[in-house]
Amino acid sequence: MMQAKKKEVRKQVRVRVKELSENVKKQQADAVFVKIETLPEFKNANIIMHYWSLSDEILTHECIKKWAGEKQILLPVIEGEELIIREFTGIENMQPDPRFSIPEPTGEAIQNPRPDIIIIPGVAFDSNCNRLGRGKGFYDRFLAKHQLNVILIGVCFDEQIVPEVPTESHDFKLYMVFSQSNKFQ
Repeated sequence: MMQAKKKEVRKQVRVRVKELSENVKKQQADAVFVKIETLPEFKNANIIMHYWSLSDEILTHECIKKWAGEKQILLPVIEGEELIIREFTGIENMQPDPRFSIPEPTGEAIQNPRPDIIIIPGVAFDSNCNRLGRGKGFYDRFLAKHQLNVILIGVCFDEQIVPEVPTESHDFKLYMVFSQSNKFQ
């Protein structure tokens, strides 16, 4: 029953996001990261775990490149069923992963990552800071394994905000969620 609900929410949101133009996606991403960059938590953070965005996610590439010189930026890499973490050291040190074609950093894995903030993508979010991912559980397993005391920030398009995200006990609640028009905490 819960999996069917999650599947239906994913389907509805994907249709809305697919209709967005590249221009609208860029405008919304710019608005989201302007908000995040003004947060005291972001300003004080030294290590930020980010993600290299896919076409149906808030665009992160510019934000990552902008802050890479001032903060240590960590990016997740999918290895088997787990996320491992590597440092972003420049676009020239990225290679597409064979499974999802997501550009990933090529350096050594960081064994015990300790980011101050994790910026997390998702398919859908709600005003209670719940997140619905793609259904593979990568972030939930990563967070459970490392037991990090970290600020989790979800980022999304306005079209990814839903009245209620179906959740289960293993789903992590976020500290904040940002879209162009919303900030939930």
